[in-house]
Order: sequence, then structure tokens, then C-alpha cells
Amino acid sequence: KRSLLLGGAIAFGFLIITLLNGFTSGLVVSVKENFSGIFGGHIFITGEEITERGSVVGKISSSDVLDDIAESFDEDIFRVIRRSGMSGDLIFGSKKTFLSVDGIDYSDETGFFSNIELIEGSLKDAVKPGSIIIPDTTADKLGVQVGESVLFSTTTVTGQKNVGEFVLQGIFKGQASFGISSAYASITDVNDIIGLTPEGFISYNLYLYSMEDMDRIGDEIYDALQQREEVAPREGDEDSGDTGESRRHGFAMGGMFQGFSLPQAEDPWEGTKYNFVTLNEMMSPIMSLVNVLKTISQVVFIILIVITMVGIMNTFRMILIERTNEIGTMRAIGVQRRGILSIFVLEAGIIAASGAAAGFIISLIIMLVMSFISFSNVTALSFFLREGSIYFSVLPNEIITNFIILITLSLVAAFLPARAASKLKPAEALRAEY
Repeated sequence: KRSLLLGGAIAFGFLIITLLNGFTSGLVVSVKENFSGIFGGHIFITGEEITERGSVVGKISSSDVLDDIAESFDEDIFRVIRRSGMSGDLIFGSKKTFLSVDGIDYSDETGFFSNIELIEGSLKDAVKPGSIIIPDTTADKLGVQVGESVLFSTTTVTGQKNVGEFVLQGIFKGQASFGISSAYASITDVNDIIGLTPEGFISYNLYLYSMEDMDRIGDEIYDALQQREEVAPREGDEDSGDTGESRRHGFAMGGMFQGFSLPQAEDPWEGTKYNFVTLNEMMSPIMSLVNVLKTISQVVFIILIVITMVGIMNTFRMILIERTNEIGTMRAIGVQRRGILSIFVLEAGIIAASGAAAGFIISLIIMLVMSFISFSNVTALSFFLREGSIYFSVLPNEIITNFIILITLSLVAAFLPARAASKLKPAEALRAEY
């Protein structure tokens, strides 16, 4: 009975840490997938060029250099897409609100609508020329309905004010709580308003086969850009102590959208100067929150381990007292001290391993059951969900590491009582009465 209770405590501790690790790891995967779907990629490259007047404009006139580099990473890159964007005032009647509009090539991004939840309107109408879809919070603020016309006031890439007209064809669940309030329209319509050709674009986005390789591939692509003569040097590139990651810190997502005053180039360049960022870098604030959760889970695990070690030591002290006569008998018939020590340590190892295995199996069952529960109606959780449900990701290295830690500390906790048992003198142990 005592062993079962001890094994149950170990199982509970391992269950908790497995659930917490599975939740936080799954949370990272879900958030990255959702954000990559909304932003359109895992790696984002924007360009800056100089106008005849010496102003800096955000655009990429030719994708030849980027296409060539992307081809060299063909085994890693799943898809290349191009987007344009603008920021400005969306106007309906006497009301207006400031937001960004992403220009989407719907024929190329066939899976785009799987990443947003359309509340009103239809996908068939949303892809029509002159159409726009906006977040529900924006629709409520303006009081606009599907089928009504709205105006969008923005700035072209060359700095002139311009106004475009759209027909609202869809309203989707927004994520204003995450600072995301973008609307979406056809890239052709967006390019027309901001002064780009129909084939032009602002952002060159890359989807990777594996998000785990994002940082490595991102650094390699950035280095490849730096080696091209067509790419103007960026600030800090001559600084030998400047790493690839720190050189990219100047990039801001706002650079992907128009609607701000054009700066004058202090040191004009030829061609295109590229800005580069990965999804991991964009999500650094969210990843900081996830790391806090991971830290909390590790602290909880340590506390549970300490409690378990105390329980193991007390349990085996009681076992030592109860089995004193048995130990004396075994020593009397020739069992060596090392044999007694091994018996106690082995028993502790079996209890710890059995408890950990039971906790792991129960945690898998709980995760499986929770993965079938839908939270799609909870808008605030939508970016943390995968297909409307909580996603758990069980990482083998974390499970193995936690298992080794648990077994090792359990054996350490049992060692002192086991050593005391092995040192009992046979005659004294046989005479002992408890």
C-alpha cells in the first residue's frame, strides 16, 4: 500500500510536468502556424529603393535576386509568395479608423482563408476585384455591413495621398488583443492604390517545410543576400562584432506597409536594400511569455521532485525498520552488503519508473481527450488553438530528460536508507524488535 501511494505521487508529478510541457510546446506550434498564415510566411524580406528625388520607398522592383537565392534553398522552402500592404484610414460615412490592409494574391495563397474565420460574407465574393474583408472590431467601430462601400485613404509609395474604394465582402474574427487589426484585399487593387504596377510587391515571403529550421535557414539566406553585389550594405554590416540577428533588429513590421512620410536617404545606394526578419523574431514578445510558462512548469516540477524525494526517503526508512529482521536473515545466509543495497535501490528505481510510466500514459489520455474539445467560439483563444482545439506537442527529448531526472533523484533519495540497511550487522538485526 505504501509503495502504491508513493508510485501514485510520482505518477502525479510526472503527469503534471508532461501536461505543462505538452501544452507550452503545442502552444508555440499553434501560435506560429496561425501567425504564419496571417502574415503569409515564415521568413519575410522587404526592400527599400531610392527615387529620383532621393527619397526612400518601400518596394521591390525586381525579384530576380530573391528568386535565385530561393532556388538554392529549394529543399527547405515550401512556397514563395508576394504581398503588398498599406496603412491608412478606412472611412464609412462620417466614421473612420486607422488600420493596415494586406494585398493578397488569392490565386497563389489558396490556403489563406483557412487561417481566418469568416463571420459574414462569402469566400467567393471576397476574392472579387474591388473587394475587402475586415475584422469584426473594425466593422463594429464603423457600423458597416457586408455589401456596402468603404473608402481607404493612404499614401502611395512615392508619398502622394490617394483614396481607393472597396466593397465590403466579408467580416472575420479579428485579433485586436494581439495588436493585429489588418484587413485584406486583392494585391492588384492594393498595388493600384499605392502606385505599384500589377506585378509589383512590397514583401517577399517564404514558407518553410519545417519551422524548426527557421533561424538556421534565415541566417543562411541573410548571408546569401549580403554576398550579392546587387544588395546594398546595411547598417552595422561592417561591424565585425555585429551578428546576423542583431543586424536585423532594425526591421519593423510597419515597413511592410505604406502610409508614412518618406525619409530622405543620407547615403544613397543603387538597387535594392533588403530588410529581413523571421517569424521567430516577430514573435519574440509572445515567445517570452511562453518561456515564462516553461520556467513555471520547471519550477513546479522541481517542487514536486523535492516532495517526492522526501517521500521516498521517509518511505524507505520505514521499510528499513519493518524489514530489519529480514535483512538480518539475508545477511546471515551470506548476502553481501552490496546485495542489500542493490535490493533497496532497485525497488526505488522500479517504483519511480512505474510511477513515471503511469503518469505519462495518463497524461497522453488527458491530452487526447482535451484535443477533441472545441474552443472555436472563444475568440480570445483563437490564436492559441489549432483547428479550434488545444494542441499538445510531446517532445521526446523533454520526456526523456524529465524521466532521467526523476529516476536519478529517486535513486539518490533511496540511497541513504539503503546504505543504512546494508550496514546492519546480522546478529543485531535478528535480535531487533519493533
